[in-house]
Amino acid sequence: MNRRGVVIRAASAAAVVGLAAGAALRVWSANRCATPGEADKARLVDFVRAKYKLPADAEIGVADSGTAFGSCFHKLVFASLSGRPFRAELFASPDFRFLTSELLDARPDPLEALRRQRETAAALLQGNLPTRGTDKAPATLVVFSDFQCPYCARMADTLNGLAASEGDRLRIVYHYFPLSMHRWARPAAEAAACAQRQSDAAFWSLHDFLFAHQRELTVDNLRPRVADWARTAPHLDQGQFETCARDGLTAGQVEQDMALGQEVGVNATPTLFLNGEPVGGTSVDELRASIRQAARSGKVASLTPSAAGSGARAKDAVR
Repeated sequence: MNRRGVVIRAASAAAVVGLAAGAALRVWSANRCATPGEADKARLVDFVRAKYKLPADAEIGVADSGTAFGSCFHKLVFASLSGRPFRAELFASPDFRFLTSELLDARPDPLEALRRQRETAAALLQGNLPTRGTDKAPATLVVFSDFQCPYCARMADTLNGLAASEGDRLRIVYHYFPLSMHRWARPAAEAAACAQRQSDAAFWSLHDFLFAHQRELTVDNLRPRVADWARTAPHLDQGQFETCARDGLTAGQVEQDMALGQEVGVNATPTLFLNGEPVGGTSVDELRASIRQAARSGKVASLTPSAAGSGARAKDAVR
């Protein structure tokens, strides 16, 4: 090859490198990650709508929950704003071209990651918790929820349906995670914890009542509406319940749940864990498939108490 050919090839290679550097500049400039713009979000919403076979007119919101694992991958939460319930947590590549439901950090030792998963599963099941289903179920679904969160109301309907269809394959465990922006979520959680002190049946009755009447409830009418429920509630000593709710006897229990949620990385409501692992896709079909896969494995979640790792401050996924 003559000298001119070498120069041309070198120049072409430099041009390619320059183009690649220019594309990377958006992501890595000044060691800062890019954030998705409105055009990025609109394109990704269109893709998610098509991928999950949602109606063309389905109104889907997307919220950026920040970067994951200290990288420039963004965790994005897609949720329906009306109509058919839908929610999916997906990770976007730094250039917002690719979406994936799972992002694996390859740095930790896999055995160490498995140990931490088991510790998380154990921590999520520690204590006297509201539970539905047998403790021998191979699939344990833990939900951190907020009674004033509209997406939590939709998830409650989904989980009620799964509890009925999956039978002994599934155990559901509830954790209180009221968000500060929801004015009556905290007293509702404390009231539900008072009901659960008497029986799981009483808790689930109030759980269903609060979500069924969520749009009617306010910070002013919550107490009288819950008192009305208590007068006819099954498995409930009304006087004992009213004393517990009035004196805030379960405030500490709700605080403990909130602290646990932060330790295990809860940053939105609802957040689900299946046998200790965070759940990404939360459509009925995805949850049912995950539950049945866990059931086939024949492994029961551990009940051994243990501590969990550090997490993040909670916020609504999509408002």
